[in-house]
Amino acid sequence: MAQVTLNSLILADGFDLSNYLQSIDIDGSADMLDNTVLGQTSNTKSYQPGLVENSVKGTSFFAYDGTTDANSIDKTFADALGASANKAFLVAPAGYSAVGDACFMFNTKQSQYNIKEVVGELIMLDFEAKTTGDSTHGNFASSGIILMHATQTGTANGTTVNNGATSAGYLAQCHITGADTLTTITVKVQHSTDGSSWADLCTFTAFTANGVEQKFATTTVNQYRRAIVSAFTGTSAKVSVGFKSAWAV
Repeated sequence: MAQVTLNSLILADGFDLSNYLQSIDIDGSADMLDNTVLGQTSNTKSYQPGLVENSVKGTSFFAYDGTTDANSIDKTFADALGASANKAFLVAPAGYSAVGDACFMFNTKQSQYNIKEVVGELIMLDFEAKTTGDSTHGNFASSGIILMHATQTGTANGTTVNNGATSAGYLAQCHITGADTLTTITVKVQHSTDGSSWADLCTFTAFTANGVEQKFATTTVNQYRRAIVSAFTGTSAKVSVGFKSAWAV
């Protein structure tokens, strides 16, 4: 069934862009290399897949605050252009931001940043980021799920998700937004064989402000998993965790 695009979730490096972006495109392409040979008898070309490229593109309203970076969405893109540091994205399609819903996670380097001003019209910002991998971050993962997306005010156990066991590893991504009143927060992903007895799968570095971190490993993931807040001091912060199991590192 067709669906109207409303209530999407777009996070980038611990910033919630959902109320700034008008559009976002997730693009993927693979080079098709011509491997047709002289000795073949048919008159049809043949091809072999080559390198794969994925990108995230978006159009946003311009929003700049010279004092508070958290209110300066433009700054997150201006600083990222040409920077060696990676930018992590989490995108949940329209209406899908509850635990167990689908999401896409990307590790990127920003390749394009444009501001467009036209007399009498709103100032707009365009960006493009290419997916990339390195020794500490994964490249691209599709069809992940949301493990947590909620404002937290203390320690909390997230909803249990039965997503099937795998021996092929995982990718996890945690974004902390709205952390103006946060002192420190520690977030973990746990897994279980029975949904009752839990073991830590990964622990994100303690956050003291808006931010993001990714974890991945080629380890066995048990059938049940959940995100938890294991330590918290402050007033509130929004915690969003995406998780992809059976992900080849």
